Amino acid sequence: MSKIIMFKPGDEVNFPKDTVLCLGYFDGVHKGHKSLIDAALSTGKEVAVLTLDRSPQPFLNHEKEYFLTSTADKDEYFTELGVKYLFVLEFNEVTSLLSKDQFIHEIIDKINPVHIFVGEDYKFGFHGMGDASYLSLFYKVSIMPLLTYNEEKISSHNISLLVRSGDVSQASELLGHPYRVYGLVVYGLGNGKNIDKPTANLSLEGDYVMPSEGVYATYTYVGKKKYKSLTCISTHPTIAELDKPIIETYILGASLELYGKYIYVEFIHRIRDIFTYNDMDALKAQIDKDEKTALSYLKE
Repeated sequence: MSKIIMFKPGDEVNFPKDTVLCLGYFDGVHKGHKSLIDAALSTGKEVAVLTLDRSPQPFLNHEKEYFLTSTADKDEYFTELGVKYLFVLEFNEVTSLLSKDQFIHEIIDKINPVHIFVGEDYKFGFHGMGDASYLSLFYKVSIMPLLTYNEEKISSHNISLLVRSGDVSQASELLGHPYRVYGLVVYGLGNGKNIDKPTANLSLEGDYVMPSEGVYATYTYVGKKKYKSLTCISTHPTIAELDKPIIETYILGASLELYGKYIYVEFIHRIRDIFTYNDMDALKAQIDKDEKTALSYLKE
């Protein structure tokens, strides 16, 4: 893992010297973000990322934030890419009121990077008044062009829309990795065991963007072990309909005791919508079909 340094404006922090700094929120750590990190790594110096602990817009609008990646997820992805340090700035009322000059002098100057990499749409300071061109008046700045896919910008917002629509295959194409969520396996109603299809009920570790209701071919990670799985997001109307959808994952070809464990679920492909069945036998028969379909997408 990279070294995480969490701080807020006014904190005295001993930042490492002579680093190359990448700036952004980096939700999803998608292909555009990776191209920026790769460019920074090409300098041959140690690379650090400066991000925020939350997205500014929901905070300022007093809205709930839903994310593609938590700070812990970002750290894992950045570590895999070769990032040495992750600086996480607390976004609060004080941070939100920093002018563009205050942000440079109170945040960037304390880090004192030798080189900065940003995307061409990067903004900072009160009301986003600062941009990459302004930052280049103070530091050596490389401004990276935005990546596109089918003539549309690769963005966290567009990826979130794809995930919410259930198009996890397309979302993964833009991310450069499968969309995944992380959470704790908790006790459910236990109905899956009654039809020999035991499921792990996932309580998410934070407010992830939720894929639409449906049945998905997935991979489930328990520790460092990867399992083929079938995941349902639904109110399970056939059994005892709930007020809101839950995530239930069925590990294929393995019997595991998962209660109380933290797991990742990677969404590979949406198989079908949620249907209501006349009885549990009909539901079991459909799940048998779903398993075969899922395995056709889980080739590894």
